[in-house]
Amino acid sequence: MKSTIRYIWSHHRRGFYRLLAFGSFALGITGAFLPLLPTTPFLLLGFWGATQADSRFAQWLVAHPRHGAAIRRWQREHSLPIAAKRLAWAMLTVNWVVLWYLATPWPLLTLLAALFFSVSVYLYRLPTSSSSKPESA
Repeated sequence: MKSTIRYIWSHHRRGFYRLLAFGSFALGITGAFLPLLPTTPFLLLGFWGATQADSRFAQWLVAHPRHGAAIRRWQREHSLPIAAKRLAWAMLTVNWVVLWYLATPWPLLTLLAALFFSVSVYLYRLPTSSSSKPESA
């Protein structure tokens, strides 16, 4: 059984990572237009999947005129500009308030508050880069 799984993985690994890369990139682009769907995490996941697939897609993402700078900074520094952190914190807060206003059930609001708080702590703990403007929303 293990050898069968290993065989399947070895022959379809690149296809899986390509699918992950293109799917994540599509979600990232969609997130640029939808307020509750983030852009940058999906772009970074898409980039990671593309590098695992050893594809030209990863090179294209790094050279992308709009989103490439954020990916290059992340590769180089693993940091975010303070403006990007503030924007993320503001969006998390606004989204939670909108959900509260729409009378979302309390168990879901509590779960989302815990999730948003965890993301906020993660953002706070990330190093802040010297650049003052975010590359993408």
